[in-house]
Formats: sequence, structure tokens, C-alpha cells
Amino acid sequence: MELERELLLHAANVGDLQLLGELAKGESNLDVKNEKGFTALMLATMKGHLAFAESLLERGASLDLQNMAGDTALILAVKSEQVALAKLLLLQGASTEPCNHSGLRAIDLATELGNEALIQLLEA
Repeated sequence: MELERELLLHAANVGDLQLLGELAKGESNLDVKNEKGFTALMLATMKGHLAFAESLLERGASLDLQNMAGDTALILAVKSEQVALAKLLLLQGASTEPCNHSGLRAIDLATELGNEALIQLLEA
């Protein structure tokens, strides 16, 4: 199980869809976390791996889990200014309400960054 966890997190970090496909054939838990509480979806989101994130979501990865800092995949998409990924997460039903441990929601972070595309997306 530990090897599968490490492989999944590595695949998410580099966007390896082939490895994800191999891991998903088994009983892999797509919501495993690394030592800082990051899931594969969170890692893929931060790195801008749109196809990988889509594939995880199609396979049932959870949208609104939080890491040790309280960040969700949506909050991380905003922090990374990944507009396409933020849109994907919202279309899949990601909540805009969770706050991270700094008390900030995704819209608060988008506003701080001054990213109009993200602000409009989150206000819609």
C-alpha cells in the first residue's frame, strides 16, 4: 500500500496518466495524502496537470479534502493561478466555502492576487 501511495503521488506530481491508469486498475485509494496532507488531486492541480486532474475526478477522487494548511484543491488552484483547473473543480462541484488555516477562501485569495479571471469564475 505504501508503494502504491508513493507511486500515485509521484504520478500526480509529474502528470503521468499512464501510471495513473495502471494504479487505477487495482484497489488504489485515490485520496491518499503525503506527509503534508496533499492528495494526488491537489498535487496535479498545483502543477497544472489538467488531464490528470480530470482523470482523477472521473475515477472518484474527492474534491473538498483539506491538507494540513487547510487548503483544498480549489484553493490550491487559485494560489497557483490555474484558471482551467479552478473551472474544472467548480464544474465538478467543488465548494467555494472552505477556509484554510489563514481564514481565507478561494475568492479571498483570488482577490489578493488580483486575478480577474479567477475572481469572475468564483463569483459566478
